[in-house]
Amino acid sequence: MCINFLCHHIQNAILDSKSVKVKGGRELTEWSNLTESQQTAVRYNGGPLLIIAGPGSGKTEVLAWRVAYLIKAAIAKSDKVLVTTFTDKAATELKERIQEKIPHINIEMMQVSTIHSFCLKLLYKHDRFVRMPVDFKILGDLEQLLFIYSHHEELGLDTLSDNDPYYFFSEVQHIFNLATEELVDPSSLEEWCQLNLENCAATEAEMWTKWSLIASAYDRYLKLLQSESVLDFASIQSCALRLMQNNPQILAGIRKRYQDIFIDEYQDTNAVQDRIISLLADDGERFTAVGDDDQSIYRFRGATVRNILTFKERFPKAKVIKLEQNFRSKKSIVQNSQHVISNNPARIPKALTSVRGIGSDVLVVYERNLTEEAKASVSLLKRLHNSGKIANYGDIALLFRSVEHHALPYIAALREANMPFNVTGDARFFKRAEISMLCDLFRYLNITGKWGDQRYLSNSLFGFHPETHKALEKTDKNLIEISAPEDLQSIGIMDSNDQQRLMDLASFKRQVQKGDHTSMLAVYYQLLQCTNCACRFEQNDNQNSMINLGLLSQLIAAWDEYGGTSDLKSFLKYLDMLKQGGVNQITVPPKDAIQIMSIHQAKGLEFPVVLMGSVVDGRLPNCQRLESFNIPYDLRASGKPEVEDPHLVDERKLFYVAATRARDLLIIGTADAKTRCGDGPSIFLKEMFGENLEGFADLTNVYVDKVESKPRSHKIRTRHSFSKLSYFLQCPLRYKYAMIYNFHLPWSESRGFGDNVHRALEAIHHQALEGRLPAEEEVIRIVKDKWISLNRTKPDQENKLIEAAYGQINRYLNEYGKTLFSIVEIETGFAFDLNGQIIQGNIDLLKRGHEDTVEIVDFKTSGMLTNDNEIRKDNINLQLDIYALGTEKALGFKVGKTTAHFLGDGNLLTTEWSSERRTNALSKLSGFLDDITNGQFTPNLDYCAYCQEFRGICLIHNLDLTFDRSRLQIAFAD
Repeated sequence: MCINFLCHHIQNAILDSKSVKVKGGRELTEWSNLTESQQTAVRYNGGPLLIIAGPGSGKTEVLAWRVAYLIKAAIAKSDKVLVTTFTDKAATELKERIQEKIPHINIEMMQVSTIHSFCLKLLYKHDRFVRMPVDFKILGDLEQLLFIYSHHEELGLDTLSDNDPYYFFSEVQHIFNLATEELVDPSSLEEWCQLNLENCAATEAEMWTKWSLIASAYDRYLKLLQSESVLDFASIQSCALRLMQNNPQILAGIRKRYQDIFIDEYQDTNAVQDRIISLLADDGERFTAVGDDDQSIYRFRGATVRNILTFKERFPKAKVIKLEQNFRSKKSIVQNSQHVISNNPARIPKALTSVRGIGSDVLVVYERNLTEEAKASVSLLKRLHNSGKIANYGDIALLFRSVEHHALPYIAALREANMPFNVTGDARFFKRAEISMLCDLFRYLNITGKWGDQRYLSNSLFGFHPETHKALEKTDKNLIEISAPEDLQSIGIMDSNDQQRLMDLASFKRQVQKGDHTSMLAVYYQLLQCTNCACRFEQNDNQNSMINLGLLSQLIAAWDEYGGTSDLKSFLKYLDMLKQGGVNQITVPPKDAIQIMSIHQAKGLEFPVVLMGSVVDGRLPNCQRLESFNIPYDLRASGKPEVEDPHLVDERKLFYVAATRARDLLIIGTADAKTRCGDGPSIFLKEMFGENLEGFADLTNVYVDKVESKPRSHKIRTRHSFSKLSYFLQCPLRYKYAMIYNFHLPWSESRGFGDNVHRALEAIHHQALEGRLPAEEEVIRIVKDKWISLNRTKPDQENKLIEAAYGQINRYLNEYGKTLFSIVEIETGFAFDLNGQIIQGNIDLLKRGHEDTVEIVDFKTSGMLTNDNEIRKDNINLQLDIYALGTEKALGFKVGKTTAHFLGDGNLLTTEWSSERRTNALSKLSGFLDDITNGQFTPNLDYCAYCQEFRGICLIHNLDLTFDRSRLQIAFAD
């Protein structure tokens, strides 16, 4: 005990010094530019640590340094560290910052992720121990909404959703997620609703009947997730928590695997996440939490700031370190924002100071109404830009409580002033011309009478000849009946290209109305082919239109997956529901443009100039909307909120977050506007400046310093998964359609079959690692257990596919079963850096080879390659080469050979790994990465014969390829 105490005392003394020696005698002095409190946070090693980091206080840098320092000082091991943060983007940035500080460690192989991703990893690893779907699919927000919508009858909600389906089902989705994240027992929720229904006044009976139905639907929803083999984001976490709570041995193994826990944005964690973190952290001796209670703006998503406010109560030995020096904002911004946030009760007090000097005054634009406010604010920005005070429009951000509802006057003013801007989150996707017209064409396919032809075929997407339009306007014929060019010539349509497209469209319309289509995505791609619009957009380099066509394909694919029917009428109702809610369009931002976004979207960002628009009562703070279904706090795991009425507290935090995004200049626009539940300037402006707003809005004698242009953001390396990179290996233009424009891949029966076989193989390989191989009858059980039904495949055909899977796996075990006891790793992930970009992938199998080498095995469910398929053979060899590079660089194994195992006929393609092969692979891969970085997507014309997915919409397939191919290659290179 004495020796241990002495060692601990010596270690703490070392940690408190200015530099620490690590292996090789080198000293850790790289953080000499950190403040004393930052250094203390980095080096602390005495138990639970809570870092309260005010805005602009270097939170991410301190967390990155702390992780790096503990690894460098051999206090923590890189493979036993867990770092979580709020978003994938934040996790990627954190990885980069840690990597800079410990370049000798492959940070990509460390667990730095969101909590959702971490929980998902646990579930995949321990799926046998959790009462959850086998080989589950993940529902994103849109997919979850669609899942609830398409199953509303099974959920017992069919009588409630007629008037405003989007609002209703979004509300139900929110209730389900909140109940899951708060660990609400479904039966208790039902009992609470039923009790209120039995005892309510007659005037409330309808309301409590509705709520009782929703409460009952929640229990059915959880069971439906199980039976349909899907999980939503909330259920991922609740399943992971149940895994650890119900399996002490697994929990002990997870704690042993992740010994040092770092949680970023701790104020944004919800109840289930906090339970997971508390289980992992145990007594908290190696637990670091970082956050700021003043920036907790996600209560509406279930986050509870109580997690950070009660940290000391739950971890009595915890040390709290406050980072109170703001390196982002000038003094005027810091002081004025503090005047507002200090009015919040139940907060951790902070004395924030600015490191950057006094700076410009905070400016107030105060006008009679919102339109005049917008015009005056935009005029001010233009004067500041023209005078050189603001050098670049890209240094300006316009922040709103809601872009969709509050930004329109500013957008109009910016257009009038001819100032460049880019909007994020305006929910105007369905108002884009090309998207609106394509939705009209879906409706046209559903029309049986002739009256739709004139209206819908005048659609400019077709690009018809003007004479064709005139002929269509005059005709009274039903064009669905046409079958020959003569039918069109008789009504005055003479252009041969127009004739062909109209005949194709008529034929396709007849096909769809007979129900002879495989999916709505197939219908969509056929419409793109009929109109030829995608080819024209690509030819004209219209990236915005192409990206949004890709987004529409994703929305349609979600319907195919979870809509439950390929009926066109049902699909059109789905599109109408999405229109009601609004979908954000995607745009390629101009190089130098004002950024318009919501305050929530700006969280974690910073800008030289911030203009907060429409800061009036009823908007910021907004109207307090009472939830129509408010789960009682005594049923929630988080308990009661920290204050009696948290609405104004949360709105004040939102204002504070917006104000503290500004580096050099903060401008606030307000007006004497009457909103639905407010009148005049926001209360927060009075808290900031006092009652005399008119005086502060007098810009005659204000001081405005020249704005420092936005500093270069932290460099984020591009990440390429091999599954995505493989498209480039086949055809760069195919990669562009799939990965840049995000066109969803059409459904493929062969791909579904391959996924099912791989799942069964993985289970068998796990058994082999345990020292046993399944008998033939057990193989049948494994295939059935791991098989996910191919919904679009007829039952007889699916049974044949299942039999084929049995046959492939049985032959594999009969021929190679004995070699499986040499397995080293199964489904192993890798990631490595190449020329400043990250290559990621997943290897099916690593087996022991000769001497100290490993053999890489990748399984293909097709048969052996034929001699005339050299393109595919080259791609497979390069795939295996990348796997070999990843095995060496990321996993540390010496590769002996690589094998492609073709389960279709049992043949192998085995190649020895050599230095020459390594050099060639690196050269090829580097060339591909350079082309992607430079936007060079020259089509591989030799692959055209094998391409199926995008044949109908690809520019190349719609060009005359009879001319010299070398000229086409040169054209794309240019």
